[in-house]
Amino acid sequence: MEADELPSFAKRSVLVARKYAITYQPAYYRQFLQRTEALARAQYSLDRSEIKQFTKKYKVDFWLLDQQEFNPDYLTQKSWLKQTSVYPLVHATAASLKEHEVPLPKLMKMCAVWQKDELFLAST
Repeated sequence: MEADELPSFAKRSVLVARKYAITYQPAYYRQFLQRTEALARAQYSLDRSEIKQFTKKYKVDFWLLDQQEFNPDYLTQKSWLKQTSVYPLVHATAASLKEHEVPLPKLMKMCAVWQKDELFLAST
């Protein structure tokens, strides 16, 4: 995933990326899972204010988003998420995506500073 290499090439930190889902240190991993859950809740929220609260709390400047992440099947097939305690939330979100359209993809397109195929980088 593109987010895995951002810190090296862009000299910017990331809130969540698969590469950093390391379980060696319990306190670090607990924080990682909290951030992952908060990101999932905001990303798939039907409420725009929840997205705003998330970006403010975590001081998010940019959001990298793959449009495929809004495909229910794509979510349930991510192997690294299946191995975390966040998976029940992801599974429930995938089911919800079949019934509701979430606002984030439209917001991302409006705020995009870069786009390549299905990948968007948006300024918050």
